[in-house]
Amino acid sequence: MLRGTGLYGMHTGACHINPQGYLREANLPPPSIFVSVARVPAMGPLPLAPRLRGRLTKADLEMMEQIIMHTRQYRTTSILTVGYGQVQRFPLHRAISNNHEESIQRVITSAHKKDPASLAVEDELGLTPVHIAALRMNVNAMETLLELGVRDIIVQSGNAEKDRKSPLSLCSLTICVMEAIAEPSAEFAGYCESGLHIEGMLKRAMGELTMDPPFYARKYQWGCTCGMCLGGWLSPRMKFRLQVQADHIFDDGYGVANETMYDLLPGPPPPPSRADRIAAALRFIPPAAVPNPPPKMRKGFWQVVAAVSRILQLADDSTDPVDRAYAVPTAASICEVLDPTHVWARAFDDAAVRAYWEMGGEPEWALDCVTALAMQYARHFDRLVKGGAPAMGYAAAPDQKWRSLPACANDLDWVLVRQNLGLSPREQWGPYWDC
Repeated sequence: MLRGTGLYGMHTGACHINPQGYLREANLPPPSIFVSVARVPAMGPLPLAPRLRGRLTKADLEMMEQIIMHTRQYRTTSILTVGYGQVQRFPLHRAISNNHEESIQRVITSAHKKDPASLAVEDELGLTPVHIAALRMNVNAMETLLELGVRDIIVQSGNAEKDRKSPLSLCSLTICVMEAIAEPSAEFAGYCESGLHIEGMLKRAMGELTMDPPFYARKYQWGCTCGMCLGGWLSPRMKFRLQVQADHIFDDGYGVANETMYDLLPGPPPPPSRADRIAAALRFIPPAAVPNPPPKMRKGFWQVVAAVSRILQLADDSTDPVDRAYAVPTAASICEVLDPTHVWARAFDDAAVRAYWEMGGEPEWALDCVTALAMQYARHFDRLVKGGAPAMGYAAAPDQKWRSLPACANDLDWVLVRQNLGLSPREQWGPYWDC
């Protein structure tokens, strides 16, 4: 991914201070993404998660390479390493880079009293103490700098090149770089909270934001760009996609409709037959746990899938924040709504559900099935919402419903959705093709 930017060579070679020192000095995670870049053409697309596409370009990486290498001088106070003269240069830059504790506030305040202009001192790349606080995600330092008045440094100037290196831009890019170089097999734990906190502080100081920075950090932790994601990660369009898929899996299993949205779409690709769709859904019941699921087991499985759809529908049926927060299908919420004492009990076949649990069925199998098949049939769905099929029982045609929903960076982030629904990427899931 980074071949051609210079970062790859820096990663594989030795830095002047130590191997990988530029990242260690910048306090960034191990750059596993640098290793995989060898498989990517220099000018080819970046192999990024959907949440990062469009937010991190080759030009951004080249700029961050230069800045990371440049600012590592502030990450050491050793005279033997960088020389006495270097240690004495830009003392506020160095202090902010190394001290994230509350004591940095006294250091900045003292420097401001001695010389107010010290807060605007630029180094060779034009970076001020505010830029360093943004790059290092130093919340205590940024809070003090904003209180002392640095608006002229953070406002957008209208100069494209200068604004590309604004504190807000550098903070946002650092957040993305940290995620890009994380281990690809690791679960996404959300964007850096302190980075988002800084981003919120800067946006609020620029008059672009009214909410408190800590709330901003929580709201956008999972990369939401529409402001309407349930839990900050389940976008309206992804929710709609999953709900439609769950409805049609249930309809196929129970034979509710002779035709589904897939039957009504002309090829290519050819629509899968109902028998194929049922067989595909049942492959998410692991044969090691339930070899050859009997009819009563299958019937219970369709009921669990229906519970997934019903929980997703709750976000549309209620404006109550508590209800909307509950409208995320997890193993716990599925088991709760399928309990015979729940208010929704009459909506489900209790005997079928009970048989499913007694035969070892798990709610995660239904979640695995719905999300995996929604991804598999995404091309059919996309044609549906472009007006390729009638409403199929929905209050509004799917294309009209789809257009009414805001687009979001999380709309196709299947890894994020599956992970937050409880389907850990570290575990094996279906389809189990030997059943």
